[in-house]
Amino acid sequence: MEEWRRQFPAIPGVATPRAPTALPLLDFGPEAERGILKEPPDIVPGGGYTILVPAVDADGNDIAGARAPMVAAPLGTYCGWNLRARGFGQGAMHEFSGSYIPLPETPRSSARQATRRRSILERYPDAERLRQRPSCASPRTATTSSWKARRPMLEAADTEARGCELPARLEDAHATTYA
Repeated sequence: MEEWRRQFPAIPGVATPRAPTALPLLDFGPEAERGILKEPPDIVPGGGYTILVPAVDADGNDIAGARAPMVAAPLGTYCGWNLRARGFGQGAMHEFSGSYIPLPETPRSSARQATRRRSILERYPDAERLRQRPSCASPRTATTSSWKARRPMLEAADTEARGCELPARLEDAHATTYA
């Protein structure tokens, strides 16, 4: 867990888990093999399963295994954990739900956040690169809808983005580049 803590990027306002969720060894009683379970089961003292925590990249996304397209070309950090909010057991792990932490929109917002995660505009400096970004949905639908959804945010993000003339349609983006 300490290695994971060193690897996970510091993201302002984001708390990280103290430890992975424990997985105790349970004893369902002597008739468990016949399908008759003791409820609630006993927790076997000193027993438990080893919990492994995956290594993460500079964005905080898991490295191991086959990477989903949304993780291979991210717009945020996808975590397999989610901490409870204030008033609801703050800091404790929230069941089995994960979380999504958006990347900074622009280099300026990345610098303001003092995070080592590169901004969206640094990764995808023009509409063509954003359009070529792998997606989990069908290519035409995903890239067109992603572009339409991101366009207003990128235009308003800060002066760097506002100074760009972004194409109205993704199909027109192939000829557009941004400084």
